[in-house]
Amino acid sequence: MMKQLAFWVFVAGVIISACYGAKLAPVEEGAGSGPDGAVTPTDRISSWWDAAAMPFSVGVLMMVGGGLLGRHIDKLAHASAHEGQVSASGDGPGEVMDKIGKELDQLPAGNLGDSVQEVQAGLDRVLEELVPEFLLHRTRMIADMGLEHFAEMIGQFSSFERNTARAWSALTDGVPSEAEVSIERAKVALVQAKEAFDRSAAGADSASA
Repeated sequence: MMKQLAFWVFVAGVIISACYGAKLAPVEEGAGSGPDGAVTPTDRISSWWDAAAMPFSVGVLMMVGGGLLGRHIDKLAHASAHEGQVSASGDGPGEVMDKIGKELDQLPAGNLGDSVQEVQAGLDRVLEELVPEFLLHRTRMIADMGLEHFAEMIGQFSSFERNTARAWSALTDGVPSEAEVSIERAKVALVQAKEAFDRSAAGADSASA
């Protein structure tokens, strides 16, 4: 409903500004500021300004206001959709990282060449389900942690994600030894991301105490 209102405000602004922007405001011959009362371009602009500037300005403001309102409504809808997804999961970002760690720890150890499909299935769950679930909390984490602490944590988390994806690709390419190395690197990066998250949470708790 509000988005439709914003649209029609914008449309009305376009129509009003177009109509009054093109409005002709005649100047009587002989009443101009040129020699012998000749009408000059400045006279025509001044005449138009007196007759149409106010409604033209209102139309422009309606265009801008309608556009900004529509954009704001889109942002609110986007944020509301994400908030709904976060609430539905029931887990905060720390809990999601714990779930990811458990998923990695449950992967078969040793020669991954003997269990490629099982390992790939586990990596799929991490990359396609748990990582997106974690990233749904991004806006909330920036607000809670502050940009500096969030940047430190998300840098380590991105390293974990890249190494996990590299492990998946290595298994697809038939290089299980490379996958083993990448998974170990992913585990280390995830631990570091969780430590950075926990430090920030502990600092926030101390500040509020």
